[in-house]
Amino acid sequence: MLRVTGLCKSYHQADRRQSLLQGVDLDLDAGQVAMLLGPSGSGKSTLLNLLAGIEPSDAGKIQLDDTELTALDEPGRTRLRRRRIGVIYQFFNLVPTLTVWENVLLPLALNGRLAEQGRAVDQLRQLGLYELKSRFPEQLSGGEQQRAAICRALIHQPALVLADEPTGSLDADSAETVVQLLLEQVRAGNQALLMVTHSEPLTRHADRVWRLQQGRLEVER
Repeated sequence: MLRVTGLCKSYHQADRRQSLLQGVDLDLDAGQVAMLLGPSGSGKSTLLNLLAGIEPSDAGKIQLDDTELTALDEPGRTRLRRRRIGVIYQFFNLVPTLTVWENVLLPLALNGRLAEQGRAVDQLRQLGLYELKSRFPEQLSGGEQQRAAICRALIHQPALVLADEPTGSLDADSAETVVQLLLEQVRAGNQALLMVTHSEPLTRHADRVWRLQQGRLEVER
């Protein structure tokens, strides 16, 4: 479902060019859960941004089903991300002026699919948020905000879900709960999940584990 070959990315830093990703290759099937480890600054978030089409790559190819993401211009990447990709951030990125319900419906609204909002009711109930749907993000705990962010990322049934340290700002108990809920939702929808994490224990939930070091991807499992 996702195939990446020879992916490279570098940045200008002061008067020199800093290489972050050097010929990264990976593939991920529908229904698979992969976790990505690596030290801070190794390029994990950059890799997710490239896979989401948020940033362009310097070289290489990203194929999502029958679409080559790396061949698209910025508007094309935005349209693909809106339809086929769900992104979950460490610090939630919920819109503070919208309620939980409005945040969750946002991807459906952007895709012209508000007729499907009945699914939002079901998903909020599954994630234990239905009674909180009229609250604003600042009225929720960290775990509740992350669950709302998961619901928003999954509501339009994306093929690929990218999660950038979604438990990094949560305590251990909340983190375990959030990961279990995320995995249940992704596997029920036969979606592919790539999650960046610093937590080695969480990798027990993964079908595949990769480690990013010095710009290169190593297969651990």
